[in-house]
Amino acid sequence: MHPLSFFKSKEWKLLWPFYTNAFILGLSTIMAAFEIIYFQELGITFSQIAKLLAIMPITIILTEIPTGAIADIYGRKISVITGFALLSIGYFTIPFLKTPASLTIVFVIFGLAGSFVSGAYYAWVVDFLKQNKQQKLTQNFMVKYASILSAGLILGPLIGSVLATFMPLKQLWLVNGAICLIAALVLAFFAAEKFEKQKIKLKSTAKEMIRTSKEAAIFVYKQKTLLLLTLASTFTILMKVGNLGWQPLLTQLAMPKNYLGYLYSAEAAVGVFAPFLANAASKRFIKKKNLFSSFTLATMVITLTLYFVKAPYFILASVISLTIITLKTVVNPIMGTFEQKFIPSKKRATIISTITMITALTAATALFISGKVMDFLGPKSTIILFAFFALPAIICYSLIKEN
Repeated sequence: MHPLSFFKSKEWKLLWPFYTNAFILGLSTIMAAFEIIYFQELGITFSQIAKLLAIMPITIILTEIPTGAIADIYGRKISVITGFALLSIGYFTIPFLKTPASLTIVFVIFGLAGSFVSGAYYAWVVDFLKQNKQQKLTQNFMVKYASILSAGLILGPLIGSVLATFMPLKQLWLVNGAICLIAALVLAFFAAEKFEKQKIKLKSTAKEMIRTSKEAAIFVYKQKTLLLLTLASTFTILMKVGNLGWQPLLTQLAMPKNYLGYLYSAEAAVGVFAPFLANAASKRFIKKKNLFSSFTLATMVITLTLYFVKAPYFILASVISLTIITLKTVVNPIMGTFEQKFIPSKKRATIISTITMITALTAATALFISGKVMDFLGPKSTIILFAFFALPAIICYSLIKEN
């Protein structure tokens, strides 16, 4: 079977730069398994690391309108390539910085990079296919892009683990930067764009976005089921902010540092295969709110078993982590489909954006708090403590009226 038979007619010819970019981008996770440990080794506290990580979503929210306007005025290609270039610059810069104050600039750059890429990337591809009269390939692209990205996400941490055995961690940032630069160059030289410049008034765009966001927030508040789902999602995000402590916890449990990459690759593999269990899980629960409650309770109980794990049994902690990831990955597509039922199509994009903004701000705020708690209690206790946010989430799910 020829490898290209995986793609439909004209699909590879039109979209190969984007598919190649996806795989390379997945490989840029070689440092993902070690980043918290790296910052700890610089003498940076958990609360300072949390603040740095929180800067990214806040920057994305604050710059979403101007970067979106740049994409509409100068083209999605320029916007996306700028984003990847900024990402590369950030990675190249990190090894030369040692203080939280100096690293703050890098995380602002990362936030800007995300803002330049987020909406523009898919808009570029969708419009490109439409202009080439190949709209039928849009769904195909979404599925295959995710699959190819996942393949890179599996390989990236594996490569990181191998490199970490003979390279200092600071040099892995440089490798990450080179990978992102290659991802940018692939799109710059090989991806086409047929772009018509648009006239955008930034002030009026901002006013319109604020107005529609207010309307969406009011709608969510008045629609009880949507409000309860948003609150439950907020509490489940609070459950996850303790995840900041997993890397240091595993090393405290005597896991060799380079093994972290193997665990991250396994978690990425779970992310590929676990969603296929969603249909089976959905069929077992007539009422979806019972499914959400059961999975949330299971996540809490499994997290609490961490209390009994001591060094050197890091394998048990790894199994717990993988199980939690599996539960989350199975329930996410069911949750997304269920949530859509309560959102009118005319307001769908605005309402989803508003909910995303609310949860992003919650996550950023919670990161500040979890960092402080982790400095005081340590990673294991913090992960266990934040797992109890499952209880208010379950209460919210139980109050939902599915009809």
